Amino acid sequence: MRSASIPAVIAVTLGLLAQPASAAENGAGARSAEAIEPVRLGYTIYAGGLRALALDMRVALDPPRYGVQTQVRATGFLARILSFVLEARTTGMLRADGLVPAHYATANQWRERDIRKVAMRYGGAPVPAVTAIPPARKDDRGRVPEAQRQGTVDPLTGIFDLLLADGGACRGTARIFDGRRRYDISAEPDGREQLAASGYGIYSGPAQVCRLSVETIGGFWNTMDERKRYPDAVRIWLAEAVPGAPPVPVRLQMDTSYAAIVGHLTATHRGDAAELPESRLDGAAELPSAGGAKAGQRAR
Repeated sequence: MRSASIPAVIAVTLGLLAQPASAAENGAGARSAEAIEPVRLGYTIYAGGLRALALDMRVALDPPRYGVQTQVRATGFLARILSFVLEARTTGMLRADGLVPAHYATANQWRERDIRKVAMRYGGAPVPAVTAIPPARKDDRGRVPEAQRQGTVDPLTGIFDLLLADGGACRGTARIFDGRRRYDISAEPDGREQLAASGYGIYSGPAQVCRLSVETIGGFWNTMDERKRYPDAVRIWLAEAVPGAPPVPVRLQMDTSYAAIVGHLTATHRGDAAELPESRLDGAAELPSAGGAKAGQRAR
C-alpha cells in the first residue's frame, strides 16, 4: 500500500456532492446559489465488509465563495494494521462558466513516515502553481506535462462542479490535476433506488443514483501500475438526508483491486457543530481556510 490512492479516491468521489439548492446563472456573471449554513457529513467506509476508514467532509457556501474540507483516517481493522490520515481543502469562486478554484492543498501520512504534501495556487497563469513534497523526480512517478495541466481543476472543485452543472443533474466531465496525477472524472445519472433501513447508515428512503467513472491519464507511479488502484466506476446514492438542505451522498459503492468498498452516511452536523477537529498533520498550516479565502489571500 505504497500510496494514499484508495482513501484519496474515496475522498474525491465523495468530494463535494452536497450541492446548493439553486445553480442557475444570473446576469452578474456568477452562478446564482443561495448561501447555506456550513454542513459536516460523517461517513464510515467498509473494505471487504470490514470497517476501515472514517471520513468527515465540511461544506461552506457563501456566494460567490465556496470552501470544502475533508479528513480521512484509518479506523476499525485498518487502524490496527497501520495509521493513516489524509486531509484536503479547497477554496474558490462560483462564476457563470463554472467553479474557479483559488487554492487547494492536501497532506497525508502512512504509519509514521514523512508527511506527503501538495499545494496549488490558481491565478492568471494557464496552469496552477504547484508545490509537491516530495517532487515528482524524487517520487518515482511520471511528470504531468504542462499541456495536460491546462484547463484542469483540483479534485474537490471538479466534483462540486459536476453536481452544480444543470442544477445538479450529475452530468459532464471534470478535468482533474491533483498536483501529482492527471485524470478525468465523468458523471451520469444511474436511476433511482429505495434504500432500506439498516444499522450501517442513518438514511433510508428514495435516492437518486449517480455513476462516476475515472479515466487515468498521467503522473502515476513508474514502477507499478497505480492505475489499477482506481475503480472503473463509483456509484453514489444522493438523498435529502439533512433537513432543509439539498441532497447529499448517503451511500457509495466501488470495486478496487484491493477490495469492494462501501460507505454509509453515519452523522450530520450544522453551523458551529460542523467544524472539523484540529489538523493532525504538520502541513495543515499551509492549507487554505475552509470558509472560502479570496483568491490571492494566504491562509494563516
